[in-house]
Amino acid sequence: MTLSREERAILAQGRDLKARERKAKKAQRPKSPKADRGRVRDNGYLAFLRRQPCCVGPVGCRGVVQAAHVRYSRPGEPMTGMQRKPSDRNAVSLCEAHHLTGPDAQHSRGERQWWGARGIDPHALADRLYALYQQETP
Repeated sequence: MTLSREERAILAQGRDLKARERKAKKAQRPKSPKADRGRVRDNGYLAFLRRQPCCVGPVGCRGVVQAAHVRYSRPGEPMTGMQRKPSDRNAVSLCEAHHLTGPDAQHSRGERQWWGARGIDPHALADRLYALYQQETP
C-alpha cells in the first residue's frame, strides 16, 4: 500500500504535533530541588551574554559567542564543581574557541590558571556584565 503525497504530509504533521506536545509536557515537569542545588537561573542574562563580544578579545576568536559559567567560586560562596553548575549570574561571554573547542579553551585546563594567564578577574567581569544587563532590562 502506497500513500499519496497528501497522506504522507498529514502523517508528518501528526508526528510533529505529538513531538511538540511531548516537549511541552516535559517543560512543564518541575525539576527536583536537588537538580539545581540553589542555582539561580536567568535566561534573559544568558541571552544578553550571547549578544556581547568575546570577553577575551578578538585574537584567536572563532565561532559563536556563548555564555560561559565561571566554575570556581568566590570567597564566601558555596563551592561549585563536578556536576554542579553555578548560578547564571556567574557567567561571561566567550566565543566557542575560547570556551570549549580551542586548544587553549577555558575548559581544557584549570580555570583559575586560564583566567590568570589572561589577567582577567572573571568574577569582576561577570559583575560588570550583569550590571550592564540590568541597565538594559526595563
